[in-house]
Amino acid sequence: MDINRLNLLYLLAFADIRAVGPDVWNQWKAALFQELYFKALTVIERGTFEIEDAVKRIHVIIDNVSNMLAGEIDRGIVENYFRLLPQRYFLSNSREVIAEHIRVVEQLGSKLFTMDIRHNTERNYTEVTICTPDMHGLFSKITGVMAANNINILGAQINTLKNGIALDVLQVNTPSGDMITDEMKWERVRKAMTDVLTGTVYIESLLAKKRKSILDRKPKPPVPSSVEIDNEVSDEFTVIDIHAQDRVGLLYDITSSLSKLGLYIYVSKIATRGSEAADIFYVKDIFGQKVYYSEKLKEIKETLLKAVSSGE
Repeated sequence: MDINRLNLLYLLAFADIRAVGPDVWNQWKAALFQELYFKALTVIERGTFEIEDAVKRIHVIIDNVSNMLAGEIDRGIVENYFRLLPQRYFLSNSREVIAEHIRVVEQLGSKLFTMDIRHNTERNYTEVTICTPDMHGLFSKITGVMAANNINILGAQINTLKNGIALDVLQVNTPSGDMITDEMKWERVRKAMTDVLTGTVYIESLLAKKRKSILDRKPKPPVPSSVEIDNEVSDEFTVIDIHAQDRVGLLYDITSSLSKLGLYIYVSKIATRGSEAADIFYVKDIFGQKVYYSEKLKEIKETLLKAVSSGE
């Protein structure tokens, strides 16, 4: 691969998505494509990324973040934070984002959860960071609360610290594709999160009361559902690739099914193309291992196919 081919591939992918329909290409997808393009360009220009390079980069990041938080959070706390999360987290987030996440974690204390809301005006989405003690099925609870409040999830990064604290980051927007700046809506989200995390309210009851969203009212071309499970692409995780008709609540149906199957989500990659949702989950079983047993793999596939097809 050379730079010229990379440029041509970028243009081809851009044209392919724009050809699907006028509303398919948006600022969020543009941001994802640009990020992928520049990462690939860096590898082409500099060569492969060695482990030694990653270690050096992380030491530099520690210094940068410590300086940013000087006088606010002790350096020892910052350095400990770097021991609690995997290397990929620090290499895939900016110094500013890491510093903000440390602030959110430090604010947790004895609280049930902390939630930070930031609006990205350039890319026209809202980023939600939620920090809370981890529990089985936490991500499905979060996605359920978002669906119940008619919030569309564009992307999500699931992080679990070694001390049992979850740090989940979601990029979200309205069904019409705008930032969510309504503070009253976010107050309702906080109230729903409190009710769900304390067990006062069940997600299913929240979703049952929700009216059909604008997104669901739009006629959409049919999309065949598919579930593919791969144990070869990752040395550490079982990877589940799901394609289905996009709808509000789809992500909740998927993640709640994964939770009921006894699977833990470590990484998720969420994308939509027109009316098609393409979601990828990196999971492990309750023992922290990949899923190899053929009968269990069959159960996972059948359960997920039923879940994604139930709302069609």
